[in-house]
Amino acid sequence: MPSSPLFSFTLSLCFLTIHLSAATADTCGGSCRLGSPTVRFPFALTAGRTHNSSSIPNTRCGFPGFGLSCDGSGQTVIALRSSGEFIVQYIEYHSQVVYIRDPGDCLPRRYLDSFSLEGTPFVPEATGIFTFLNCSGAPTGPGSGSPSAFVPGSRRVGCLSGEAFTVRAMRTSAFRGLNLTADAPMCRVISTAVRIPVTWPRWSDADTRLIWSLPDCLPCEEDGKTCGFRDETGLEIGCSDPGEKSQGISRRARYGLVLGVGIPGLICTIGLGCFICTKLESRGRDRFHSAADLAAAATMGPQPASVVLSGLDEPTIESYPKTLLGASRRLPKPSDNTCPICLSEYQPKETLRTIPECNHYYHAECIDEWLKMNATCPLCRNTPESSAASTPSPSLSSTSSSLLSTP
Repeated sequence: MPSSPLFSFTLSLCFLTIHLSAATADTCGGSCRLGSPTVRFPFALTAGRTHNSSSIPNTRCGFPGFGLSCDGSGQTVIALRSSGEFIVQYIEYHSQVVYIRDPGDCLPRRYLDSFSLEGTPFVPEATGIFTFLNCSGAPTGPGSGSPSAFVPGSRRVGCLSGEAFTVRAMRTSAFRGLNLTADAPMCRVISTAVRIPVTWPRWSDADTRLIWSLPDCLPCEEDGKTCGFRDETGLEIGCSDPGEKSQGISRRARYGLVLGVGIPGLICTIGLGCFICTKLESRGRDRFHSAADLAAAATMGPQPASVVLSGLDEPTIESYPKTLLGASRRLPKPSDNTCPICLSEYQPKETLRTIPECNHYYHAECIDEWLKMNATCPLCRNTPESSAASTPSPSLSSTSSSLLSTP
């Protein structure tokens, strides 16, 4: 049926459009994978396929500057404008704190690379100025152990240390009271002004805590309500009761319904209309042709049956004379020494078959295959069967056995 592909395409287009439109209706919330931090306002997933939400971002899901993404392994990523990307470990919405870690598990290296929160809505929980030392060589002085053992008030930075050296960090205020030549002769200063967003007791090579104050969603969190934008255009936020969502349809939901139902419904209606019109037109043509054929048959009267030519049966083919060539290859027509079908020269001991109507001859195996599919001579296109059926040829009956040429 010609219209079946059109109908199938229309249905597929309808289902696909409904699915995509419904996916854009509500894309807020979700997570990158099972066990990863739950993402909700003021944060929003802006890139990467998530575990339980669409991959199409909704720009009204989060506050500016709180965009997150999912990397290839399903980890939640935050990009700080001046410091690069970090992995989000955990988000405490009730205290507005986010825990981040370095993808390379070495935050001190990021601190040495001028870690900064400028241009972001986040501030450090606390800030300390630290000095980093590189201590190497054989230990001297009292005690045994690494050279860092002689730097009082410092701690080892494991991810920056190696087999032949140790990197130590200490508060710069404590370093100023240190006599480096006497107290740590094997150490040299890497930097004395490394700003780190941690306090000394909370030092960690793994993660750090950042806080935000705007937008202030703490009142909503304390009341068990949902924080979000008050309207569809501004940045003013407010609290909403999750239970109120079932009492009415929000403007965003109505917009999603228009996209998810209205437009696909219109496309489906147009597609089905085209399908029905094509179907009716096809039936009308079929009826017209049927009526025309009946009228023509009535006016023309009975017609003689047409003759459909096909191949010959095997008894008819075997009735054509055969010739076995001897060593001298004596042919009925010496100039015709090549089989017109396979284009090979006739050789001794090969069997030829002649078509009696036109006396053209060929290799027996070649012409036999030809006559099984075609009732005409390959060269002159005459139909030997008709002449053979109408007028029995003496040569047909007399040459049914093989004719041997004189060697």
